[in-house]
Amino acid sequence: MNNRQSFQIDDPNYSISGLRTEHSELLQKLCERCADYVLIVEGESVSPNAAQELLQDTPPGRSLDSKFVYGILDRQGDVVG
Repeated sequence: MNNRQSFQIDDPNYSISGLRTEHSELLQKLCERCADYVLIVEGESVSPNAAQELLQDTPPGRSLDSKFVYGILDRQGDVVG
């Protein structure tokens, strides 16, 4: 996965950054904090592997090289969106 880009936004407290496997734990925590959203959209509970699935699942015929996952990070580096 080629997610090396980072973007500044108009709020100095947040940035947008490409997420990689080293962000799995932080991304999993976000998924779990948003369990009600996942239930509404997916119709099921948050998977214990939700972060890994978001980072590694691709549509048929596509590779990880064509996948980009971005997150909103706060000043502490936590994924908040």
